[in-house]
Amino acid sequence: MSKAAAEQDDLFERVREAATRRMSPEERKAQRVSFIMSAVGKEDSETRKEVENYVEERYGTSPR
Repeated sequence: MSKAAAEQDDLFERVREAATRRMSPEERKAQRVSFIMSAVGKEDSETRKEVENYVEERYGTSPR
């Protein structure tokens, strides 16, 4: 098996595992912040803090 094929098999296995695993509230919050930051198109700490505050206000400190 080639290195590329082995890496692809590893990637598919990770995707399968991720599909069945439930995210923790912290992971969900981080994902929401990351999604919004990518839509905003900026990566500065001031904007990130604003987005984190928005997510906490919108979804609470422990998003489900």
